[in-house]
Amino acid sequence: MRLSISLILLLLVSASMELSAETALFITSTPMGANVVVDGSTLSRRTPVLIRNLSTGVHTIELLKLGYVNVKKKNFIRKDEVLTFNQILEYQYIPFVIPTHKYIKINAQPNSRGNFLLKDGTYQFKMQQENLDITPVYPGQRFIDGLNIAIPLLVILSGALTVNEIYNPHNTSRSLSGFTLFSFGVSTALIVADGGLCFARDKYYKDFSIPESEVETDYPETIYKTAEQMFSAGELDKSLHYLDRILKEFTQSDIYPYALFKAAKINIVKDNSSLAQKMLLKLVSDYPLPELYNTAVKSLSDIYLRNGEYKESLDQLSLIVFIDHGFTREDIDFQRYKILKKWAESDKGKIAALKSHVESMVQNYPDSPRYNLYIRILSTL
Repeated sequence: MRLSISLILLLLVSASMELSAETALFITSTPMGANVVVDGSTLSRRTPVLIRNLSTGVHTIELLKLGYVNVKKKNFIRKDEVLTFNQILEYQYIPFVIPTHKYIKINAQPNSRGNFLLKDGTYQFKMQQENLDITPVYPGQRFIDGLNIAIPLLVILSGALTVNEIYNPHNTSRSLSGFTLFSFGVSTALIVADGGLCFARDKYYKDFSIPESEVETDYPETIYKTAEQMFSAGELDKSLHYLDRILKEFTQSDIYPYALFKAAKINIVKDNSSLAQKMLLKLVSDYPLPELYNTAVKSLSDIYLRNGEYKESLDQLSLIVFIDHGFTREDIDFQRYKILKKWAESDKGKIAALKSHVESMVQNYPDSPRYNLYIRILSTL
């Protein structure tokens, strides 16, 4: 009888909870740290970013990062749709990594970095023990080299013609023939051209600089793989040691957010929930990657729940973004039920909210395998 009354009341409920839907966009790039411009407005955060409550329609997305080719694309966003915009950025310059040389000079200038970007072009390399000299070759150097060969030959030819005409004068009013004068004219023109190219070459070397953007290397990836191996073997402390190296030394690496998430998981297992909470909050705030975001939010909710912070636990669940993979709306609503149930055990004033939520679950998920469970729970409230 009690179940029937509950069902009748459920049908009369007009203020039942509705499934929330939103239009959202995850914007990520490889490497991370690209400036994001959406519809002409630059966002305050760099990739990865999560844009919520985005208006429907066509949006122009631009990604800009020093040392990489700018990207500009249009995307159509539908209502209540969650999209992921991921872009692999192309190097604008040539990535160059030299881990074995202690002293490096580029264009005669010392370089303290072992990894850097070289502009497109031709370079000369000179290695001697621990020293490496990298010298850019001026793009017009081939013309200068050609002129340095042609000019002396033309000068010799012009001189030979002049000497020949002095000792073997022609019956003309001019002291030199037209061909000899032409050779002098060509020689003069080539000398002027050579001087101009040499001036341009000097300016090229003077203005040459190495782009300041850092090159991502595979080294942190190797450390992360080692950390994962230690984790799989149950060596949590050793795994945490390698992850901490990434978190301290490779903050700009694309592997950084994954190391942050893995370190948070280990700290949860080691019952260091305070540190895990800080790591997860940083991950959710600064590195909202679609494959990590929801799991990090759910983990934060679980930590708050264990600490008896029920409101904060529910607030975290409201940040979940429902994408194609991961948690379903029913999964999260069922988790809300568990939180409200624990809250109601210590605060009877929350029983009404708990009952209302269960009623909404019965209404929203009639085809769920857990539907009968929801009915039984409702009958006890």
